[in-house]
Amino acid sequence: MRFIMETKQGRMHIGAQIQKRVKELGLTNSQFANLINCHRTNVNNIYKSETLDTLKLQRISFNIMYRTILLHPQMKLFQNE
Repeated sequence: MRFIMETKQGRMHIGAQIQKRVKELGLTNSQFANLINCHRTNVNNIYKSETLDTLKLQRISFNIMYRTILLHPQMKLFQNE
């Protein structure tokens, strides 16, 4: 199953959103790859993907939230906070 995110403005590029969040966390591509247990070269493929397999997205989301909450407690999870 693939995850496609639709908004009022159209389809959201999920890979670009992940890349943006990784940058906000100050992670390198190598660090992010280690966090989600994949090879560094696959990170660029994730960033280019408009859609993602739901299991892969779940693993990425969990690890980004874990990193944000436990390692950067002062960082906001969502822009509206």
